Amino acid sequence: MRIFTICEYKLQRQMMRRSYFFAVIRKLRSILKKRTNQTAILIVTIIFLLFFVSKIGVKAGRARKVVRYVSRYQHFVSEAAIRRSPNFSKFVRELKSMSQPPFILLLNNHALNITFNHLCNTIDMDNVHERTAIVALDQTAYRTMSSRYPKFKYFLFDSEKLQRRIRGEYSALSSYQLFFLFRANLAAALAKRKLSYWMTQQDTLWRSNLADFNLENRYSNADIIVDRIGNEQMSLYQKRDQWINGATYFVRGGWRSAGFFELLSTKLKRWCAPDSAIMTYLCMTAQPNGVVCNWIPHSIMSSSDWLFTDRSHPPHFLQIDHLRSDEKMEVFRQSGLNFLGGNNIAVCNRTAVEHAKKLLQNGTLFPDRYFDFSSRMSEFFLDLLLILIPGGTEFYRKYMFLLVYGDRL
Repeated sequence: MRIFTICEYKLQRQMMRRSYFFAVIRKLRSILKKRTNQTAILIVTIIFLLFFVSKIGVKAGRARKVVRYVSRYQHFVSEAAIRRSPNFSKFVRELKSMSQPPFILLLNNHALNITFNHLCNTIDMDNVHERTAIVALDQTAYRTMSSRYPKFKYFLFDSEKLQRRIRGEYSALSSYQLFFLFRANLAAALAKRKLSYWMTQQDTLWRSNLADFNLENRYSNADIIVDRIGNEQMSLYQKRDQWINGATYFVRGGWRSAGFFELLSTKLKRWCAPDSAIMTYLCMTAQPNGVVCNWIPHSIMSSSDWLFTDRSHPPHFLQIDHLRSDEKMEVFRQSGLNFLGGNNIAVCNRTAVEHAKKLLQNGTLFPDRYFDFSSRMSEFFLDLLLILIPGGTEFYRKYMFLLVYGDRL
C-alpha cells in the first residue's frame, strides 16, 4: 500500500507540472503566431542552422568511422554467408512447415535474461510459444535456449569470430550497424523463400496476444506491416506519424519484400543509421519494387513515447526503450517487469506478469517517466520552426528522421 501511495503522489505531482508547462507553451505559441515577422524568422533560422550544422558535424565524423567498420566486415553477415550456414536450409523447412507465420527473436548471450523474461510474459498466450523461432548469434545463446525450450525452431548464426575482430572507439556502434545489416540480409533471404513472418523484440511488453489481432490478414495488401514511434497526443509525434519504430514488424514473403530488404541492406552499408530509420525512408519516399507498407495503429502498438502522454489509451504492446542508461533487464527488474522466478530462468512468475499488464492498462507503469521536459521543449521549438519556415512540416516528416534517429544508435 505504501508503494502504491508513493506512485500516486508522483503521478499527481507530474501532472501538475505538466499542466503548468502546457499552459506556458500554449501562451508562447499564440504570441509567436501573431508576431511572425522577418526578424523572428531570421533569428530562429540562424539558431536552427547552427544547431543542425553542429549535429551534422558530430554525426558525420562518427558515421564515417562506423561505415569503414561495416565495409571491412560486411561479408561476415552477408546474405550469402547466411545461406551458407549449415542449418539455414533446415530452419527454412521448419518455418515453412508451420501453419501460421512465426514470431522470430534474435539474440546473443547478452540477451538471454531479457529473452527468458519475454517468454514468461507470453507463456500463457495461446499458440505464441508454438510459433516462436530463435535466431541465436553465438553458441552460448543457442545451447542455453535450446536446453530450456527444445521445441522452438532454431537457426544458429555464429558471430563470435566477427565480434572478436571489432575493436576500438566505435566498436559498439559498429556492432549495432552490423547487427542491423544482418537482420536486413536475413529478412531478404527468408522473403525470397516465400516465408512470411513476424520479427519481434524481447523488450516489448505484451498485455495481449499478437495473434488475436490478425494483422497480417487485416492488411492483406501490405508486404510489410510496421510499428511506429510516438503517440497521437503530442504534435511532435503527429509530424512523425509514419516513422517506424522497428521493434515489431511483419514481412510477407515474396520478391517485393525481398527487394525492399536488399535495398535496405545496400543503404545500411553506406548510411550510419538504424534499420528502422532507413525503412522509414523506403516506405515513405522510395517504395522500391512497388512494395506496400502499412502502419500498425498506436492503439495497438507503441514505443516508450506513450509514457509521456496522459496515458488514457494504453497500447496492447509497448516497447520499453530509451528510458535509462542501465542494462535493459535491470530496468525491467526495477520497474516491476521481472517475470522470472528469482534466479531460476526455468520458472516464470505468472503473478508478476498479470501485475505488469495491469500497470500498463492503468497507466501507472514507470511513474517517474510521466513528464519529460526535454521532449516537450523539443516539441515547442520544432513547432516554432515549422510555423516560420514555409514547407517545413512536410520536409521534416519525410527526411528529418535520419538526423533524429541517429541519437538511437
